[in-house]
Amino acid sequence: MTNKNSNLLLIHNEGTLAKKARISLEDYFYVKTFPVNKDMALEKLDEYISELFKTQNLNLVVYISGETRNKPNMMKLNFEFPASISYLCEKAKIPLIYLSSLSIYGIPKKNYVSTDSQKSPFNIYGRTKLKFDNLLKNNFSNLKFCAIAPGTIINPYSNNNNLIKKIIGVLSSKPLIWFLKYISPAGNLACVHIDDLIVCIVKESLEITLSKDEDLYKRFKNCSAKVRIYDLVTYIIGYEPIFIMKYIPIKLIKLISLFFPKNLRMKLLVYLIDIEYLNNYMFLEKRALSNYF
Repeated sequence: MTNKNSNLLLIHNEGTLAKKARISLEDYFYVKTFPVNKDMALEKLDEYISELFKTQNLNLVVYISGETRNKPNMMKLNFEFPASISYLCEKAKIPLIYLSSLSIYGIPKKNYVSTDSQKSPFNIYGRTKLKFDNLLKNNFSNLKFCAIAPGTIINPYSNNNNLIKKIIGVLSSKPLIWFLKYISPAGNLACVHIDDLIVCIVKESLEITLSKDEDLYKRFKNCSAKVRIYDLVTYIIGYEPIFIMKYIPIKLIKLISLFFPKNLRMKLLVYLIDIEYLNNYMFLEKRALSNYF
């Protein structure tokens, strides 16, 4: 049931995440939406948002917009625009929920990655996300916020190929599939089902609005699950391969791939090493592989 006394502004990209998030949030909040026009100038975006802050009696802002592909828009939508929103939130004493990304960690140095781990992104997307994370942490002392860092978001409701479908396509190719029938790589993918991410967004939205005004609410949380390459190979061939490769030490990968491009080094880690992004949402149950298709 919607609580008309709690007004939430959802700033979002167009797509399934926004549609499903709104439906779930409307069980608890009166939701006002602001779809982001990525081609709009920053000054115009700021103008529209400022007007909403003036005319709406807001209790919470949820920002699930951003840019992953268009480089000129990454700084605007991953850093500059959310920075403007944060300033308005702090000034009006309105909490903020924001989506960061596991890409902020870059190439892991250790098998276990927590929110305290070193962050060294190797692409513009990760760098702009981290730039905003650091801004939240260091420049908004009076802002209550929660930054959720999901793995790759898997949307099985879309007709487009998601990460898992693409990896299945790669693993199914010949002659690779002939090798995989006998020996499977031991790595895994860090991802999150779209429905699980929405559960986390709703959970944080409720908790941050219920927290006492005097509480300092500044939280960075990882939100991901592991999908094993071994399980993907088993799905493709219809039975378990005879052997699974042993995990290769990260230091060895770093040594042999010293002169490789960083994106290729990351792929080697994904396929050959057991990287564990420590999930801060332990209530999420492990999903069957079929749920991601």
